[in-house]
Amino acid sequence: CSGWTEVAGGCDDDSCLSEGAQSVIRGIPLTAGTAYYIVVWEYGLTRPASGSTEIQMSVSREIVPFNDLCGGAPELSPDRPVSGTTRNAADDYELLSGSPCFTGLGQIPSAAPGRDVVYRFVAPRDGAFSFRVNGFEPAKNAVLYVGADCPAGPSPATVATCLGAANRNVGYPGEEVACLALAAGQSVYVYVDEGSSTTGSPFTLEVNECAREAEPNDSPAAAG
Repeated sequence: CSGWTEVAGGCDDDSCLSEGAQSVIRGIPLTAGTAYYIVVWEYGLTRPASGSTEIQMSVSREIVPFNDLCGGAPELSPDRPVSGTTRNAADDYELLSGSPCFTGLGQIPSAAPGRDVVYRFVAPRDGAFSFRVNGFEPAKNAVLYVGADCPAGPSPATVATCLGAANRNVGYPGEEVACLALAAGQSVYVYVDEGSSTTGSPFTLEVNECAREAEPNDSPAAAG
């Protein structure tokens, strides 16, 4: 066993979510035709309890999301939720540190250094539109932002044309960029990102036309 070198990212302890104290390794690039050795190790010196002495090993190929880069960004339609995932995606896009794109109460500015995937939306008419991501796994922090274009260059490229961003719910599954004003035919890119580097998460993304509540006595001149 001498001369072994651990594959980068090839060690894990207890991160499997199926049961406690199980391990999973995801997203490791391997080379065809190369032999790899997998070591399974028990923590501590205590003998396992009866009935807990067997292990099961599963190896499967994981596919990079087709919209990992802007070139594969699918188009969103209003009121039609889509399912996606950041698992096996790369950190291709980030925001400027402390980006002023995070506006409103309770925002926590983030460079979004985690895994990300991209969608595209073309406004069907003049108006305001809300973008909402939901369903992230617990303890994984979704960051959602909308950009006027898709930056080129080596990863991670900086999205300098951010129009709106959301990172209010650290540790919770959802974020929303609310009531973003767009012109008819305007094309924007929607980035589902993460506040830190994790193994990624499935999610649901939806865009809706925004109709803000309006009251007849909204101004002093129209007081009831």
